[in-house]
Amino acid sequence: MNRKTTVLYASQMGAAAELGGRAADDLTEAGIETTDVDLSDYNLENLKSEQDVLIIASTWGEGEPPDDCLDFYEALTSQDPLGLSDLRFATFALGDSSYEHFCKHGKDLDEHFERHGGRRMIERVDCDMDEQEQYPIWIEKVIKILKSNVLQEA
Repeated sequence: MNRKTTVLYASQMGAAAELGGRAADDLTEAGIETTDVDLSDYNLENLKSEQDVLIIASTWGEGEPPDDCLDFYEALTSQDPLGLSDLRFATFALGDSSYEHFCKHGKDLDEHFERHGGRRMIERVDCDMDEQEQYPIWIEKVIKILKSNVLQEA
């Protein structure tokens, strides 16, 4: 069975959006059916029909979600568990370690996807501003898992 992967990104200044597009390109190049969506345009209820989701999320200010993604974040964090046992996810969080709440938005999304029943493919990566070193390692691991269709317990 072919699985579809959705890349969800939350971006304030454009870094996560750019990385989301890059992830979608990398997955497509690896032969994985992929779509990328800004969380500001994504309906929480759609998670119930997702199979594999990659979350690329920036943190803004003192640990807040990007402005455009606030509605999704509030819905996700206040909603009763959605029962997403068929959903696998991986999170790449972007932030600035000079702030007290480094990568908090990505950490929160990761935690709430699990709370809603999602299964983590790999451990979350918290990236300090410059993703050039961590991103290739993360996406390579994700692609390997998606291509093998085997869930690694986190």
